[in-house]
Amino acid sequence: MILPQCCFKYFFSAVLALSIILIQSSSPAQTLKKEKELLRNQAVSLTSSGHEQLALDRANDALKSWQESTKIYRQLNDQEGITESLINENLAFQALGLHKQACNTLLEALNFNTNLSICDTTLQQLAVAEKEQLTTLIGKQKATSVNLLGLQNLGEVLRILGKLNESETVLQETLTLAKLVSSSKISGIYLSLGNIEQTIYQQLQDKYSWIEEPLFREQIANIIPQKAQKSLLYYQTLENIPNQKC
Repeated sequence: MILPQCCFKYFFSAVLALSIILIQSSSPAQTLKKEKELLRNQAVSLTSSGHEQLALDRANDALKSWQESTKIYRQLNDQEGITESLINENLAFQALGLHKQACNTLLEALNFNTNLSICDTTLQQLAVAEKEQLTTLIGKQKATSVNLLGLQNLGEVLRILGKLNESETVLQETLTLAKLVSSSKISGIYLSLGNIEQTIYQQLQDKYSWIEEPLFREQIANIIPQKAQKSLLYYQTLENIPNQKC
């Protein structure tokens, strides 16, 4: 017959062995969690450094910081982090005057089809099928703050590239998306739309000054006040939006 003390000894040994097994089995998971936390903190730090570098006109350094941050978010499979980091990369490309690269980076951030020729400055405008594809892609975006920021940036970059029709399409669809969630980005989108109409207005004025063909001049003369009025309307709408930040 086993004595009670022996029973206690065997019971304690069994509990100790089980505890060791549990600790050993949980250690890899805990280690992985800590590694991910360290990587995420590193990505956040790189993101912050990039903004500081860009503010100091060190766009190349900012780009390197954000590219490293993007790599880490890819390693973590953090889609929102990837999107936000790629949007930051676009800012650095813009600061460097590399607007086509900025445009393509935003397409990647938004998971748009890379075959879409929206960033191609050699084309006058998108084909009807591509414009429909673009509209569909925007409509499928989740109306998150990060996605709306990416779309607004895409519209602005397209304006700088001279792709005014595409820019207007992107921002109009983005505005529709933002209104679904009453996003704080709405005011910024209205500002971008006003800027586009202002750019078109100025472009038409320039054309009117050097084009001699009477019929074409008449057509332009009819469009110019429409664009001026539309630009003014967007700016006025922006002023009437309460408690919004661009």
